[in-house]
Amino acid sequence: MNSIINQAEVAKVYRSGLLDPDELDELEKIQFYQLLNQMVLNYKDILDAYDKGMFDFPTYEAWQGFICAHLVMPGGRLWWRDHEQGFIPRVREELNQGMLEVPRLDATSNTFWSSDAAFEVQRENPQRLTPRKPSDS
Repeated sequence: MNSIINQAEVAKVYRSGLLDPDELDELEKIQFYQLLNQMVLNYKDILDAYDKGMFDFPTYEAWQGFICAHLVMPGGRLWWRDHEQGFIPRVREELNQGMLEVPRLDATSNTFWSSDAAFEVQRENPQRLTPRKPSDS
């Protein structure tokens, strides 16, 4: 995220890639794909920390929602479809479940993204794969 925050060109590539990856040239696609790859690898560490009791469930759930809101964007879905098999099953399961639960990032910040995306989720209140731990209730 630091490169997106600190470098305008990287931020433009990321925004364009999420909204319409076809707008990116080949070099920009590499940058965009690597940004998403790094985000999912960071998520894997968050999931591991949660499993070890270093995060409570609300903190984990917030991180999962943040990552998944990016992955349900058009470019995120395309990238995930092509790359999800490169991640361990636990990460795939958690992200696929989370992607059902969150709206697109641009639906929650419509004026920022200017995309007029509808606020939709695929499934409300699903049975979560990562249950609340007894200490989280």
